[in-house]
Amino acid sequence: MLSSSRIKDLIESDKSLVTFKADTSVASSVAAAYLKELGAKGIPLIVIDGPGISEPLLADFYTVDSLIELIDKARSK
Repeated sequence: MLSSSRIKDLIESDKSLVTFKADTSVASSVAAAYLKELGAKGIPLIVIDGPGISEPLLADFYTVDSLIELIDKARSK
């Protein structure tokens, strides 16, 4: 999904978007602690945050269109 040309183009064209890949294989990692704090239930998981929302959006099932919609929602002010 993240390798979709539409997603790649969106991320590359908007320098305000920042992506992170987190390794949660170690239970004591910062990434694992953050996901626990968010109430995440499993992997794969996309966490989207931005000025247009009051708290991070969690997406464990998504399509290219739904992911773009979530990014747009988080970016809006």
